[in-house]
Amino acid sequence: MFKICQVAVLIHNDLSLNSLKTNSSDENVFKFNQISLCSGKKCPSTQNFSINTNNSINYQVYNAEIQSVLIGKATLDFNTSDHSKVNSCHITITQPRRVIDIIFDIMIYTFGFTISLLMGVLLDKKCILNIFKIPRAMFIGFFCQYLLMPLLAFTICNVFGLTPVESLALFIYGCSPGGAGSNNWTILFGGDLDLSAVLTFVSVLSSLFMMPLWVYTLGSVFSTKAHIRIPIIGLFGNLMITIVPCIVGLILSIRYPKIKKFALKVAKPFTLCVLLTFLILAFITKFYSFQLLKLRHWFSGPLIPWFGYFIGGITAWILRLPFNQVKTVAIETGIQNIGVAFLIVYTNLPTPEADFAALPIMAVAFLTNIPLYIALLIIRICKCFSQDLDETDFQQEKSETGPENDPMIEKNKS
Repeated sequence: MFKICQVAVLIHNDLSLNSLKTNSSDENVFKFNQISLCSGKKCPSTQNFSINTNNSINYQVYNAEIQSVLIGKATLDFNTSDHSKVNSCHITITQPRRVIDIIFDIMIYTFGFTISLLMGVLLDKKCILNIFKIPRAMFIGFFCQYLLMPLLAFTICNVFGLTPVESLALFIYGCSPGGAGSNNWTILFGGDLDLSAVLTFVSVLSSLFMMPLWVYTLGSVFSTKAHIRIPIIGLFGNLMITIVPCIVGLILSIRYPKIKKFALKVAKPFTLCVLLTFLILAFITKFYSFQLLKLRHWFSGPLIPWFGYFIGGITAWILRLPFNQVKTVAIETGIQNIGVAFLIVYTNLPTPEADFAALPIMAVAFLTNIPLYIALLIIRICKCFSQDLDETDFQQEKSETGPENDPMIEKNKS
């Protein structure tokens, strides 16, 4: 829960509390309770304020009590009885820092490192060489990932009228490399697993160049409006957390081939465990942020991966890739590394701007895979119906044939 806070304010002696009206500019951020004369050892002196020391005797220090409601920025306005503004105090409400928040921050780095390491271990040297010999599918996937997706994210941010800081974060997500979960979905849909692994690996390596390219060109439209500048060193540092483990994993798989069998066994349950733990911890630690989610966040964010599935699949189909590779390109285009986007936002943006920026990305985290679940359910239902129809047809053929026409019976009679 947010706490009741005391704000020390300096009021001229000519102004009486009866003639002074104090209120919050946004009661969704904080509410004003009361104001009283400050007393006690903790009370600051007038010399602590930026005023002329000669005039300090004409002022007195008061305590304004406010009740914080949600994270955000608002002003505490002081007006006279005739509604003329005397002054205002800018107040920022941030989320309280707890032990679980520190654990969540550590787990973001740990999970990102481990998943990237698994991603590298699962790569097969021979498969990589085969894909590079026929690079058409790889180039199509790269085209969808790093050209179509950033443009799609930029369009959606403008169509839904997101704030500049929200648009910047969502655009960063649209420029992110492929996610590790795409490999599992490729297996479930019968796609090309080798192509999936290579596309993920190539997109991770390419992010070191492609993400800064987009963020500091088209992304500058949003960062300029938000008055936020993401440092290039910080961005490279965030990306290296993903790239370095992936390369280390590839080296380990080449040096110790048996490690890949173990990685195949633990990859799927570990990824699922990581995802569930991340979502649960995100809900607990960012509970205050969830209360800020609006319909525009739930609609705008998830549309990027949802349209990504469609655009990636259509592009691969038009360019005449085999159907299993069409499915792979669609999945790889839609599923992006949301952890990279969260990492960049929370390590480079000040608070509470980072919490506001992450709102549409939170919606993405919860709804990215909804179309895949629906498609998988439809496929399973269709397979069940087709099996039932095949069994029915078999039974009908058997009943039409009849026992009198059974060749085994005729043979026994003879």
